[in-house]
Amino acid sequence: MLAPGESHPRLGMEMFRPTEWYRTDPLGWKSLIERLMEYGWCHSARAEALAEWPRIETFFGRDGVYRVRQLLNHVKLVFHRENVSVKGYAAMNVRRTTGKWSPTE
Repeated sequence: MLAPGESHPRLGMEMFRPTEWYRTDPLGWKSLIERLMEYGWCHSARAEALAEWPRIETFFGRDGVYRVRQLLNHVKLVFHRENVSVKGYAAMNVRRTTGKWSPTE
């Protein structure tokens, strides 16, 4: 039991997918994000942004073609008193897929 004026304990939990972050499918976090919204722990605008982050883009540079995978690495929940806060941690993986790109190829 804590005396008045003492700090309250805080519990942090990190939630990961059971595979490497760069191997998860773009929709893999959808059910968790929806559940966080149901509990009121995640504002809908933030949840939508978090759900839209995972995607794959292709970029054409002077020195090659690149594939950029944007994924979620993990989600952290912090329980402090009656409050719950949630953070999503984004990740990117950039790989060159070919050598120099030419519009005539």
